Parts: sequence; C-alpha cells; structure tokens
Amino acid sequence: MQFHELTDQVPETIYVNHEQRPQPRPLVEPTQATIDRAFRGRQRTSKNTAPLGQRTLCLLNGKHTGDLGVIDAHDPDGNPLRVTSLERTLIDITVRPAYSGGVGEVLEGFRRAAEKAQVNHLIATLRKMDFVYPYEQAIGFYMDRSGAYEDRRLDLLQEGDFEFDFYLTYGMKAKDYSDRWRVFYPAGL
Repeated sequence: MQFHELTDQVPETIYVNHEQRPQPRPLVEPTQATIDRAFRGRQRTSKNTAPLGQRTLCLLNGKHTGDLGVIDAHDPDGNPLRVTSLERTLIDITVRPAYSGGVGEVLEGFRRAAEKAQVNHLIATLRKMDFVYPYEQAIGFYMDRSGAYEDRRLDLLQEGDFEFDFYLTYGMKAKDYSDRWRVFYPAGL
C-alpha cells in the first residue's frame, strides 16, 4: 500500500510473500453456512515474524499464482524490488484486511487508487486467482463506498446475480449490510 501511495501510514511490518505449491481447488463448493462460519472468527495471521531494525518482517505463505501481478520496481534509493501491481495490491488488501490496517485503511486505499487502477485488469487478475470466496463483492463494495469510481466501472463487477452473502472482514460484532453487494461490513464504515 505504501509503495503505491495508498496510505499515509508508515508500516511497522513488512510483509514478504512466499507462494505455496499449487493446491487443487476444494472439491466441495462453499455454502452460505461455511462462509458464515469462516468469517465469524478472527482472520488467520502469520506468526512467522522476525525483527528487522525498528520494524518487523513477516513471511506469508500465499496462494500459488505463479507470481501473477508481481512487478519489478525500485525503492526510493534505486534498489530493485519485486512488488505486487496496484491491482493485485487492491485484491490482496481486500482478501486480508488485517495485514493492511483494517477495512478503513482498505477503503482509503481504494479511494486513492481510483484514478490509477485499471478495473478491467483488476477483474482479470481476480478471476485468474480463482478464489473460492466471492471477493468481487467486497471489491465492488469498496469501490462503491469510496465514491471515487464511475458506475460503469462498478457494473463490471456486478455481472449476474451474487449467490451468497459475503463479509468485508472477519469477526465483526456490529455490522451493517449492503443490499447492492450482498456484503456485511463493520457498522459505521
């Protein structure tokens, strides 16, 4: 998020992803009951951390994507970096909001990305990632709630009917509901 100027927060933790080996898609498709149960609890977070100066380094074992959306870039000192593209970053922060400061920071990230993000590319990347859960609903909600995206861009995420109610994050106590996106979100967001 910091690399793409989606936040003013100075990260205390630097996340490094190591892709898992390819896994077969689950044989059982999700149901409303399995989605409800999964999002009732807390988001799983990596315990694989180490101190790095004033910060913490955290190793994530992410979904195998063949480095989909990973680009070569440079840090401010000109050192080479491999980072996720803007669109892949928006997907990643939607999937694991706890790693990015929570849903408020994710919403701000979508607001700041509006002029730069290529929605068609974001959707194509999301589809290639082939998630079990309907993250397009959460992404559509963030784009819509930010007020920074035109309806024609939002419509790209709303092709067809949504099959399930979904959740913006895990373990919400007080929540509201978006009829348009069929998404539960923290009350007051």
